[in-house]
Amino acid sequence: MFGYGGFTFALDGLLMLGVLLLFAQKIRNSGRYTLGDLFSLRASGSGPRIAATAVTLANTIPILMIQLRAAGGAEAI
Repeated sequence: MFGYGGFTFALDGLLMLGVLLLFAQKIRNSGRYTLGDLFSLRASGSGPRIAATAVTLANTIPILMIQLRAAGGAEAI
């Protein structure tokens, strides 16, 4: 847990906790289940869901590429 990997694990944990504390109570009180549902409740149109989808993909795809690269490298060992 040293170097860049440890730093990203620590930073991801802090960011996750911040998002949880920021949105959890609002989502629970609204009776919705996802952030996209909460955004659509607060704003009209399909824009909020498209924005939530774009942000999710922008965060997920680079992480997925790193995991796939690491899995491919581990197979050769």
